[in-house]
Amino acid sequence: MMNTDENFDAEELMAFARINIERNELDLALARLKRVMAGGNVPADAYTMAARIYAQLKLFDRAKSLFQKYLTLAPDDYLGIFNLGMSQFDSGDVAGALGTWDKLLAQVPLHPPTLFYKALAMTELGQRTEAVNVLDGLLRSIPPDNLFFERGRELRQKLDSEIKAAPEGHHGGGNSAKVHTINAYKTE
Repeated sequence: MMNTDENFDAEELMAFARINIERNELDLALARLKRVMAGGNVPADAYTMAARIYAQLKLFDRAKSLFQKYLTLAPDDYLGIFNLGMSQFDSGDVAGALGTWDKLLAQVPLHPPTLFYKALAMTELGQRTEAVNVLDGLLRSIPPDNLFFERGRELRQKLDSEIKAAPEGHHGGGNSAKVHTINAYKTE
């Protein structure tokens, strides 16, 4: 099969990349998005689409870079901000993720995924009591049928058990909460 991508403009390549993503052909989608990003006047969506693919491939530094480029073009896009925080969190920059999510929560104070992952990040840093407070806010602000209600409730119960079991004043960190992560980068 002959590659004819050079015959298409950026808008057409973006449309084909979306179809590739729907078919889970991430390699083809990324190749097309890279071609779009190499040209001039890059559509903002190209950066966020490629960033999500990189995150799914666990290439978090590349994902972070592209989410940051995207946010220079769409600074108020709360999903872009959330995904930048996720790529920071997944790459081990937990403090950076918390800073990013705090900026998002200043715009959208009750964003369920951000509240959940903020609590998860705080747990990673050993801030269990603070994480419980964030989870309490999450659980009060969303209905029980929300995806993050059950996850938040489970993490809250786990933290309660850990706080009760820990020696007085010791609420250390750890990776035990990572089991609650979901695929936040699902491409559209």
